[in-house]
Order: sequence, then structure tokens, then C-alpha cells
Amino acid sequence: MAGNNVNRLTHLRDILNAASTSRSRRSNQQSEQKRHCGTFCKEICLLPGPSASLVPVQAARLRLHQRGHIVQGVDIPKHLDKAELISFLAQFFKELVPNECVCKIMISCGKFLVEPNLPATEELTSLNLHKVMKSSKTIYLQPDSNIIWQPTAPIEVLAVDTANDREQNIKPLDEAIEEAVSAAYKVSNRPDSTTKEIVKEFVAKMKRCDGRALDIVDPSEALTGKDISIYIDRNDVLETGNSEVTNLGNEFDPRLPLSVTFYGESK
Repeated sequence: MAGNNVNRLTHLRDILNAASTSRSRRSNQQSEQKRHCGTFCKEICLLPGPSASLVPVQAARLRLHQRGHIVQGVDIPKHLDKAELISFLAQFFKELVPNECVCKIMISCGKFLVEPNLPATEELTSLNLHKVMKSSKTIYLQPDSNIIWQPTAPIEVLAVDTANDREQNIKPLDEAIEEAVSAAYKVSNRPDSTTKEIVKEFVAKMKRCDGRALDIVDPSEALTGKDISIYIDRNDVLETGNSEVTNLGNEFDPRLPLSVTFYGESK
């Protein structure tokens, strides 16, 4: 009798252990499936071009935000492979990124932008990117060509203008510049001319391609305010310098102090 009881207890224990193992296996499978499903929320920033190597902050970030280069609160699926992930992120900027443009994913490392550095056995997927970016909020998308910004607001037309007037006023840009420079040069030859008078004459003669007066400030009038900062890579001074100045856009004011910082080792 005692032997039968022992056998029954042993059999019952084996059944319970098997059930526990099965439950644990199902739980692990469900946890793994859950980990690969769902989404994670990040901010996406489209960089202005292939030479961008610094995390955009302050004025640079504001410019990108104003131009539609930053999208916040994006829910990213965890099951995407690398190609699917880049395609998913790029769709938020389809009006900015040309079809032939190839993008890559960058993340921040201090003030610099770097590609995610995963183990050789790991592929860049949305799940792995989520693991890497637990404490970072922004995914950067870097195009292989410069993004040419086009203003979305319609051109303002003065009430006194008519279509015929504008057609008559519009001039080729080279011709308009030549005329304005010539007029300013004549003023500069006067013995009593001032820099302000020269600039005013240039502004009065210069017309943009849409026929409106060009908005030009007098660089001789110094302003007090925050420095305009640009960062230039010693390994590619021309490209990074041109990109930094171009990205300043309309915010560049020659009357404000310009701060230039060089980084990287020269070749």
C-alpha cells in the first residue's frame, strides 16, 4: 500500500512539473512575442544633408522645426527590418526627400551624430534601435544629398500690383544685380557718400525674381545680441562651412557677431 502511494505521489509530481514547464515555456513564448510586437514612441528629425555631423540644437533645431524637418510623437512598430524602418521614417518627409534620395539612421553621441554601432551578429531593426535608444528621444534621418528648402507660404502681392505690372517689373536675376551694383557704385563715387546711402541705393534698385524689393539690412549698423554660431569640420572645411551658412537661411544677420568653431583632426 505504501509503495502504491509513493508511486502515485511520484506520478503526480511528474505531471505537475510537466505542467509547470509547459506554462513557463508558453509564458516565455508569449513574452518574446509581446516584446517583438507593439510600438515605441520617438521624435524623428530629418537632417539637412550628408555633411551634418552635429546634433542640431537651439537656433539650428528651431530652423529645422520651422521647415518641417521634425516630427514628434511617432509610434514606430517593433517588427521592422532595416529597409522597412528607413522607409517608414522617410514617409513622414515625403514632400522634402526626393524619391532617388537614400537615407540612413543616425543617433546622438554627446553633441555628435553617429550611426548605431551594433554587434556584428545583430542587424539594425526597429527592435534593436529601441533597445539602443532607451534614453534618447530623437531618431535622425540623414539623406545622401542636401535638402533644398522651398517656402510653402504663397508669395505676397501688393494691392497696387497687377499681373501685367509684375511681368514688366520681373527681371533676370543677373540683370537685376548688375543694375543695382552699377547704381550703388555711382553713389559710392560721390565724395560725401556714406555706407548707408550706398546700401539704400542698392536696395532701391535691386528686385527679386518675383518683382518685389529685396530685403537687405545695412551691415554697417552693428547690433548687440546673441552670437551666430557655426561649426566647421577641419577635414571638410568647404562642404561643412557651406552647409552651416546655408542652413542659417534668413536668420543670418551680418550685423551680429559670428562665432566659428572648428572640430576634428586636420588631414
